[in-house]
Amino acid sequence: MNPHLPLNRLPEASAPDQLWFKLRSAESRLLAADSTELLDTHALIVACGGEGDLYLDLARHRLGPESVYLAASGQTLGLRPGGGRARELYIVRFDARLESGEPARLPLCGMLSCDEDGALRQRCSLLAACMASGSAIERYRGEALLHEMLHLVWAKPDVRPEAGARAALERTLAYMETHYAEPLTIERLAQMAEISPKYYVDLFKKAYGRSAIDYLTEVRLNEAKRLIARSEARLSDIAHRIGYQDEFYFSRKFKQHTGMPPAAYRKSKRLKIAAYMPHITGHLIALNRHPHAAPLHPKWTPSYYAEHRHDISLHLNAYMADRDWRSDIHALAASVPHLIVATDAVSSEERAALASIAEVLQLRESDGWRDQLRQLSDRLGEREEAEAWLDRYERRRAAAGRQLREAFGSERILVLSYRRDRFTAWPIRGIAELLGEELGLSLAGAPAEAGRAMTLEDIAAIDADWLWMNIKQESATLVRWRAIEASEAWQNLPAVRRRRVRLLSSDPWREYSACAMERKLEDLLRMPQGYRPDQFRI
Repeated sequence: MNPHLPLNRLPEASAPDQLWFKLRSAESRLLAADSTELLDTHALIVACGGEGDLYLDLARHRLGPESVYLAASGQTLGLRPGGGRARELYIVRFDARLESGEPARLPLCGMLSCDEDGALRQRCSLLAACMASGSAIERYRGEALLHEMLHLVWAKPDVRPEAGARAALERTLAYMETHYAEPLTIERLAQMAEISPKYYVDLFKKAYGRSAIDYLTEVRLNEAKRLIARSEARLSDIAHRIGYQDEFYFSRKFKQHTGMPPAAYRKSKRLKIAAYMPHITGHLIALNRHPHAAPLHPKWTPSYYAEHRHDISLHLNAYMADRDWRSDIHALAASVPHLIVATDAVSSEERAALASIAEVLQLRESDGWRDQLRQLSDRLGEREEAEAWLDRYERRRAAAGRQLREAFGSERILVLSYRRDRFTAWPIRGIAELLGEELGLSLAGAPAEAGRAMTLEDIAAIDADWLWMNIKQESATLVRWRAIEASEAWQNLPAVRRRRVRLLSSDPWREYSACAMERKLEDLLRMPQGYRPDQFRI
């Protein structure tokens, strides 16, 4: 399936009148922080006002006014706020089954019709109220509303005037992917799409969230990376083969795209390094090294997947890797790496299996991330690169600390995670050290409460000025979390009453690596101001 297609007709799908639907939840959400989840239900997403992006697996969509999307169970759904006003949207989750009880494929999914008359938004608002009422008869009414809404989006999919132009966009996108070496211009691409250059530029940006020239540059540089890694061709020849006549301009664009010049990239590919754990990828990227193999997944390692999946040849398991490690061993053995980097946290059986494939560098799990980075850099002969990276990080950390101390003053921060029915205080390795010792912020309950399971009464007793929450992005946890947010005990917490609650995404906050620490600083400095108690309310 082409991930760029705005509308996907699934050949195995059933007609709507052959399906049984069951409503699971309906929520109104203010999109104020990044979120990613692996869907275990189908989801209908209806956008209202504001700005943001929606990701369905690999496809990125700009959330336009009143746009409507249908995501299938098993897809990865990502939501990201824009730079302006936070996006408001509804998410309706439901199951679809055949009469036999087997899960069913939906007739249409992807980007569907535009809710120009507000009919879907009206029904979403009513549906959310039905689900929140606690009344069985109102929830039954919600089932009928779900059927109405699906009829609305399936009866006239993609009826907007630009639908034909969007199909033309797909043709130009496919042309760029196969004719990138040609001197392509906006005028030529617009002529292929049979629309004006200005309309082509605006429509491409609206459809894909980036310009056509940026997309063409990415296609060209991804091909350049492949040629550099797998051939001995001169850089000037590679530049010409991908559509650049100026080798020096190509080198500048390549460094902007990858973070390293072409020669360094080629060097990094000579030694085939396997990162056996996600955080090791973060150390290698800091050293300007792309691993040959690493755990990658659009949900579980979204940053590395989005930015580096084309640079990493072998994608290992990133979900429940401890259960699937034998399949990773088989894949690694077939790829013949020169070096495997792991930690002493792996089992003795895994360690022996890895050692039978290649040299294993075993980092100490108990060491801090700086020491792990230096140990890895010593093995690769990159100690100078490591120290230069650390110097840059320390300068950024000091500057960030000054800004954050000015913003938060002496107000005390409590970091909590929530999974299923359990709150845990200070659950993430290194977070108290970063916020307290390195950035100089005032902490509540650390380190005394680190790792402790807490109740809402315990949280109230600590009386923190701020609550920073890491919520497990799985359906069972999210349902329980929304119920907690609606509860009187949660609403009465002082930090909640003062709207001083922040959400921390697992990427980067649950990773303990050089790159992750840098991304945490960036996350702190762009942390959204203001909190809506109904952000996740059902």
